[in-house]
Amino acid sequence: MNKMRGTVEHLHVARAAGLPMAPLKSVGVRPGVGLAGDRYAGGSGHFSSDRRVSRDITLVAQEAIHELRREFGIALEPGETRRNVTTSGIDLNQLVGRRFFVGDVLCAGTRLCNPCQYLADLLAKPLVRPMVGRGGLRADLLTEGEVHVGDSIVTAATAELVIGTTNPGKAHQVELALKGLDFNVRRLSEVMPVIPVVEERSSDPRQNAREKARVYSEYANRPVLAIDFALYLDRVADELQPGAMVRRVLGSDLKLDDDHLIRYYSALIARYGGHLKGWWHAAFALAVGASVTETEVIVTRTFVADASPHRNPGYPLASLQLADGLVHVSELGHDEMAYPEVAPPLRRFIAAALSTR
Repeated sequence: MNKMRGTVEHLHVARAAGLPMAPLKSVGVRPGVGLAGDRYAGGSGHFSSDRRVSRDITLVAQEAIHELRREFGIALEPGETRRNVTTSGIDLNQLVGRRFFVGDVLCAGTRLCNPCQYLADLLAKPLVRPMVGRGGLRADLLTEGEVHVGDSIVTAATAELVIGTTNPGKAHQVELALKGLDFNVRRLSEVMPVIPVVEERSSDPRQNAREKARVYSEYANRPVLAIDFALYLDRVADELQPGAMVRRVLGSDLKLDDDHLIRYYSALIARYGGHLKGWWHAAFALAVGASVTETEVIVTRTFVADASPHRNPGYPLASLQLADGLVHVSELGHDEMAYPEVAPPLRRFIAAALSTR
């Protein structure tokens, strides 16, 4: 993809919904939070309760503001758009699905920030139709830092990533988590004619993930993301805890197949009343050359003895878990994430590690 460049012309935040946007020369930003002092960082924005879209940071092009005046006679000051960053010299609409730097802060464009009736009513100006396609960009913050007026905006170089698992179910979940980012994501089978066997022998899922990432990356000669899971169940005796050996029950070297695994854990959960709280420790390791970095995400789930007849290839225990306490995880659609909580931190982890200007 062609390199794109622009400049930060203005910065604005509003401390609460409906309050005027205040201009700033610089501002601190945090992934998953937003801009320091902004209403969405504090959870007091007009749309804070709607978590379906990114609220980390919004951008609008200065050129779009000029077009509104020239073509429709609508005069707006930069802060009146209620976007955090006013830019120049870069086509924001082309940044959907792309990673880019604002100064030293890495972002990822998620979707266009189209106008709404709330903005039109707040300003008492007929903005909705004229601003379609000119409303700017929503983006996730992928790294923490400070943004300044005058900072350059530069798109990140396209990166390649290999998913280091032979489990197609896990590979698909990673693909879903990274969907919309400009990575060239490939599976092991696509880059390696013969895949080496890496045994998961450690009780620490992070160590297992590190070893798989290191070995696969050495063979593939590419950046590799490896995954390992450990499971801990509330009230279950220590000697019966699955830990990182979910398939090798009770210390056995024999791995259970999916059906036997479901039967075993269904019986175990039934011994404790048929209903247990559990925690998945999802360990991710990224090997780039000789360097291996890691992160871990903890996911809470309810486990039940009554197994769903639906099977999720690669995730057999999805048949014993409830999503939002209502439906079995295995009954979610093929393109729904079994563990959606993993996606935001995983996206930030990989994007920060692989992004170069």
